[in-house]
This record gives sequence, C-alpha cells and structure tokens, in this order.
Amino acid sequence: MRQARCFHAFVLFFFIFWVALTHLGFLKLDEFPSFKELPATFTIDALNGFVWQEENNGTGAKRLTCPKGPTVTVEDGLTGLGNQIWEYAQAWAAAKILDRPGFVSESLARKLKVYFPNIEMPTIEEISHCNVTKNATYMKMHVDVKTLKESYKGVHVRIPQYDMLPELILPYRDKLRDEIFKFHDEILERVQKTIHSFDAENLTKVVLHVRRSDYIGLIAILYKLSPAHSSFYLDAMDWFRKNIGGQLIFMIVTDDIGWCEKNLLIEKDVVIASDDTGHDLALLSIADHNIIDYGSFGMWAGVMSKGHTIALIDIDFNGIMTKFKNWHVFDESKYTSKLEFEP
Repeated sequence: MRQARCFHAFVLFFFIFWVALTHLGFLKLDEFPSFKELPATFTIDALNGFVWQEENNGTGAKRLTCPKGPTVTVEDGLTGLGNQIWEYAQAWAAAKILDRPGFVSESLARKLKVYFPNIEMPTIEEISHCNVTKNATYMKMHVDVKTLKESYKGVHVRIPQYDMLPELILPYRDKLRDEIFKFHDEILERVQKTIHSFDAENLTKVVLHVRRSDYIGLIAILYKLSPAHSSFYLDAMDWFRKNIGGQLIFMIVTDDIGWCEKNLLIEKDVVIASDDTGHDLALLSIADHNIIDYGSFGMWAGVMSKGHTIALIDIDFNGIMTKFKNWHVFDESKYTSKLEFEP
C-alpha cells in the first residue's frame, strides 16, 4: 500500500513539474517527439499539443485536457461527402488562421476516414467535459481572412454546416489537396484502373460532374432554377476543345447515368466513368480539368483542381472564385430556366 501511494505521489509530482516547465517555456512538446509516455494515466500527444488522460472506468476511454483558450469546432451536418469535406476543411483552416485548437465531431471524422487516412483533428467528444461548444459563436458566411483574428478574438467559434467558405481554405489549398485529403491508396488504384480501361493515360482528362437526382428539388427550392440543360455540358466541352486542344477525353461522373447517356454521349471522346462516391470524387480531384454544375461535391473538386474549371453557378462562392485565373463561370441564365412557380 505504501509503495502504491509513493508511486502515485511520484506521478503527480512529475506531471505538475512537467506542466510547469511547459508553461514557463523550458520544455516544448515539438522538441521531444520521442517523449510520448508518462507514467500512469497521462500521455503526451506531441502532434496536436495535448495531454491525454485515460478514464479510470475500465473502458480504456480517453479524454483531452481542456483547452485554456478559445477553440474552433464543427459538427456533422449529416449530409453527403461534399458537405462533410467542407465542414472539416473549414474548421481545420480556421483553426490555423486563428492560431487555436480545432475539434470536429467524432461521427464526421469517422465518415471522412473511410476515404482519407490523414484525418487527425481531435474530436469534440474528447473535450465534452469542457463545454467549449456551449457558447460558441457561428462564423459568418462572408469572412475576411485579414480581420478574422480581431473579429473572433477571445470567443469559441463554430463553423456553420452546409456553408462553403472558400476564403478560409484557399490559402491552404495545396496542403489540403496533397496531404489532408489525400485518398486511400485503394481508391486511387481503382481510379487508375478506370483511366486505363479507356486507354486515357496519355490523354488530357476533363472530368464532368453531372448532379441531378436529389439536387433537382434542392436547386428549385434554393434558387428557383431548373437543373442545368444539356447545352451547358456540351458547350463546356466545346470550350476545352477550342481552348486546350490536343487529345482530350471527357469522363462523366454522375448520379443519373441514363440522362447522361441520352443527352451527352454525342462525341466519341465522351465516356461515362462513374463508380461509387469515393472513386468519383478522386477522379474529379486528379483530373487535368473539370466541368462542374453545382453542389458542394463538385465545388470541392473544382477548388482543388490544378487546371481549368468551368462552373455553372457562382452564388455559393459570392463571386470569389472568378478571381482565379483558371476558374470560368458560364452564364446560368443561358443554361437554366427560371421557375415562375413556388416549388
């Protein structure tokens, strides 16, 4: 019994001593990457700068020490992959810009890890005992990165669900594309098999995202517009034929294969390349160029693209993407119909 008490006393003293050194600046986590284990229930997470405490309830559960300052959090919007990516990316970027820790809901992180192995932000559930989300302020739709720190000084920030805030992610576009949202090897291998099946390895690949199904009703409600006419996709393909030239292949990913077969398979250089969600987004992301219509799924691929992107609707971005040299917005009034009735 005396040995146990002495050991626990030693652990407590060691931990208090370590915290004091860290607080005073004599010991920095990132300078001790091998110093990852403390006796008893505490573990240093050098990557994220937190201390883990194992719950003594027999479950092996862990929780983080409470952040000392304000945080950035985002919940799972319980929607599709496109929205999930935007939610995570915006929380990650906002945390970087504001220089504070960021947290995502466990369900959001779990869903994204199906496609991306480098999802590593800590979860809200790991700091649920801290109540940091109770009085959090929602970030506004229109953000100015230059004044962001002053606008949200000293307050917990919550990233709005469903919104797309490209101003946050554009400064980190390369890192987001090449590291954080790098796809699992298995998904990339399937994409390469798709490319190989069309003998497209040495062709310039333009991938079209044609979204219909669920978005037909949504675009009617949000914008009182019809879905894009086939002429949008056909004219966009002609733009690439005229302006890019060379040997092109247009690869369609879609949720309505029947409509695409009927309306878009007119030229020999156009093919249907759809598979599952992860495959289709990966193909969009690694394409040389994109043609997208609307929705967070296609918009993410367009933002991440290194080549030209032709988009139909720019209202999701408040016109900001038109400032990019390789971003082209076609006139939506020409390619959609205004709905005169209440949907």
